[in-house]
Parts: sequence; structure tokens; C-alpha cells
Amino acid sequence: MILVERETHIAQLRQLLNDCLMGRGSAATIRGPIASGKTELLALLGEEAVNAGATVLSAFARCSETDIEFGVIGQIFRHPEFTPAEHEKIKQSLGKGGRGRPCEADGLPLGGLPTRVCQELWELLRAKTKHVPLVVAVDDVHFADAASLQALIEFSARIRNSRLLIAVAEADTFAESKTSESSVQPLLLRQPHFTRVQVRLLSRHATAQLLVDALSPELGTEPAAGSWHGLSGGTPLLLRALVEDYRRATWLGSEHQVEPIPGAEFSQAVEACVRRGGSRFQDVARAIAEIPPTVDNSQGKGRLVLEENEHRHWQ
Repeated sequence: MILVERETHIAQLRQLLNDCLMGRGSAATIRGPIASGKTELLALLGEEAVNAGATVLSAFARCSETDIEFGVIGQIFRHPEFTPAEHEKIKQSLGKGGRGRPCEADGLPLGGLPTRVCQELWELLRAKTKHVPLVVAVDDVHFADAASLQALIEFSARIRNSRLLIAVAEADTFAESKTSESSVQPLLLRQPHFTRVQVRLLSRHATAQLLVDALSPELGTEPAAGSWHGLSGGTPLLLRALVEDYRRATWLGSEHQVEPIPGAEFSQAVEACVRRGGSRFQDVARAIAEIPPTVDNSQGKGRLVLEENEHRHWQ
């Protein structure tokens, strides 16, 4: 895994992990554009947590499962760290039903878990942290169901004096979902132990560094790096796809060149970005695809991702 221009982000996460190990719990969001490397940072945190002796309780929220109550929380508490007796207790807690009385001052998702259920789940987590540090890691939290989102927020309010770190990854530009209006970050901002890790697309300099590390020093010079950055928009996923296409093309005997050689990997990566971006991305992609061949849209695929991720909203 090649991570460039992420030194500050990695340092932030390492400090939070060290604090957790020392009994100073906290919550953090890793937030940034689609395909900007948030998942990689979350994975790196998990690897370092395990190496440090912590247990990682991970979950991945999916757009198709937004309406499944307890979907994310269920993933977290299914970890083998919990005993069969504890799993039964968790099942009973989640099966109690009912809804808490909504309070606008809390800013929590409406219709979520009763506070007593959150308290019972929290007590299970807190008890575990007395024996082993815990890191709760949730990817694509913007797709989390309302009940799970509420539980994560309420856990975050209680973790200050515990060996628990809650880290979630959240996209700036959401695919359409019912919970996308309830971003987790504003709900955490008032917590004194909250950290925002803001991820941005790679600069031209970082693009050059990645090309040097992955391919060849000559690709890290101008205008070579400029063309790679222009086509990818600085999106790590697209850059990695271009690197793989370049390796395949040169291995098959294509004439050596410093320009990117977009192929199947790049096309699949663009499609993945557009799909993850939801209907707005897809509408713009269709419009670009319909541009006549006489119009220069050679960098349209990469620029689509860059422009949407920079919040140039299309009406």
C-alpha cells in the first residue's frame, strides 16, 4: 500500500491510538472526497492497533442496507471478542424494541434507540476496555442506519476516560441515502475529545512522488506527472488504476512513454467512482459520454471525479 501526502493524517491517528492505549478515549472522523484514501487510512489504523495489542471492532456500512436497523452495530458486536453469553445479552438488548423520545437539543437521528439500550451496549464495551483497548472502526458511516448512528454518537459522548477509540470514515459527497442528511461529524463537533481528519485529493507533487515510488523516477518530472494528475484529478484510486494499466501496457511491449496509458483498470475505477457517487455523478457521466468526438474530452473521466469531489455541484 503506497500512501503519499498522508503523513499528517497518519500522525493524527497514531496520536489518537496512543491516547487510547493510555486510557484517554476519543472519537474521530476521517472525511474526504470519494476514493481519496479514507479506507486505507482506516485500515492502517486497524493494523497498528492490532500490533499495539488492541482489539479492532470493524464494520462497513452499505447503501443497500441503510434501512436495516442495527446493521452497523450488529457487525461491531458480532466480533468473537464477545462471549456467547454476551452475544445473547446483546441480542436481548437490541430486541427490546421501542423508540426513545426525540430531543432536538441532542441532534441525534430521530426514531433511534432508547437511551437505556445504548447504555446497556455501552456498559458491555466499557467492561471490555478494562481488559483490552478497543478500536471501533466504521467505513462509509454516511450509509449507517439511524439506530447504529445514534449508538455511535452516544458511545462517543462517554468514552473520554476509557481505552476506546471510535474512528469512522465518511465521504464529503454522499451517494443518496436516507441517512445522508445526518452526517456524523456535526453531531460529534461539540465533543472535546473529537478529532477531524480531513483528507484531500493528491496534489501534483504527491502524484509525482507516487509515480516515482510505483514506476520510475522519470515519471515524476514535469510534464509527465502533470498529465497523470490531469487525467486522474489527484484521486488515488484512479492513479493506482493508471499505474496498473501502464505496467500492463509496457509489459506487453507497448512503446515506452511517460504519458499515462488508460485501459481496462482505469475504466473500471472510473465506473466504481461514478457508481459510489450516486445519481448526480451518474447523470454527469452520461452527459460527458454523449459529448461528440470532435470535442476534446480526453480528460473528462478523471476531471469528472475531481470536479465533483471539489463540490462543483451540477444543477
